[in-house]
Amino acid sequence: MNRMLIGLLVLGVTAALAAGAQAWTHHEPDNYGFFNACARAAHDSSVGAPWDPSGMDACSKSIDTEPLSDKGMAFAHVNRGILRAALKHYKWAIDDFDSAAGLDPYLAEAPLNRAWAEIALKQYAKALPDLDRALALQPKDRSRVFYNRGIVHEELGDVRAAYRDYAEAAQLSPNWDAPKQELARFKVVTK
Repeated sequence: MNRMLIGLLVLGVTAALAAGAQAWTHHEPDNYGFFNACARAAHDSSVGAPWDPSGMDACSKSIDTEPLSDKGMAFAHVNRGILRAALKHYKWAIDDFDSAAGLDPYLAEAPLNRAWAEIALKQYAKALPDLDRALALQPKDRSRVFYNRGIVHEELGDVRAAYRDYAEAAQLSPNWDAPKQELARFKVVTK
């Protein structure tokens, strides 16, 4: 099946994002230049800007050298994971999402983005509990979680659950076309 995989992204600074992307506000001191450059690079990657390798370097330098709070460090790992996933280095991205979850077990975007990478690797059985965990943690944009969970349910053969998840995504984000396109493929029959 050819469908768009939607990953929710966490950014370490407030930014104006393209429609549908998720912003997460987290403040670290302005003098943490690597942290801010890392967040900008993850944002740019999420909106399809040309690849800039300095972003990955900024994330690594932020993680290695800046005295971030645990929450700040978790955001830096998520942002680096987003950049690694953009390069299709999904296993390394998962390592970063795991580190983020270890630093902040209440950060919904860690299991959510890990699921995004697992879906890309076709590891659907691993992605499902991560999506369920992300929903339990109340992410800001639940529609993306339901959409991705619909993909997972469909790939695992649970068509009814997939339909319910796509329908929930469409209801939560009525102006978003992707779940509607998925729902259009279904034929609902009554028994």
